[in-house]
Amino acid sequence: MGYKYIIVRKGNQELPFIFPENCVHSLMFRAVRMMTKLEIKTIYPSASEKMLKDAVDSLKVVGAGSITLDVGSATGSSGTLKVQSRPGDASAIQSFPYTHGLIFEGE
Repeated sequence: MGYKYIIVRKGNQELPFIFPENCVHSLMFRAVRMMTKLEIKTIYPSASEKMLKDAVDSLKVVGAGSITLDVGSATGSSGTLKVQSRPGDASAIQSFPYTHGLIFEGE
């Protein structure tokens, strides 16, 4: 079985999500958006609809495609999200446990 991925930018963090190849990139991003909204509602029960909408709307997919975990290569793109894989995506995914996806301006 192969895998697909999306990398979602949230503030100064890029979060990778890896999923089976029979799933669709855009549906995974929709699930991430729904989880974000649920997370905010759980932590801040009185959060306004505007706050929830702003938080969800701030999420951006910055990389997407297919990934080969044993080789460590990310290639391709997402037709449903119209996003390409980036040269550093595989390394960002592999280093996530150490960097927690933190990025700094200029990178």
